[in-house]
Amino acid sequence: MLLWKILLNKWFWLAASAGISYLGLVKTLQMAHLFGKMGWAEKYLGEGGSYTVWKIIGVIAPILAIIYFFSAVSDRAMSWVNGL
Repeated sequence: MLLWKILLNKWFWLAASAGISYLGLVKTLQMAHLFGKMGWAEKYLGEGGSYTVWKIIGVIAPILAIIYFFSAVSDRAMSWVNGL
């Protein structure tokens, strides 16, 4: 129950997306070395495709978090969890 409350909390995802954005945009090289190269990214995006994917993740994560933060979906999910 507590885990659901944390995972459906709007503020959690806003803070988590800031961290993901930082890792994706600033620590791209370290993330690529930590998780390894992505074969499909290198194939379809060319040389350095893994780094490009980390940059894309760094840009998209906060956008999705802001959409979730201001959406009514999260309000309905929290009301469902509180009803348990």
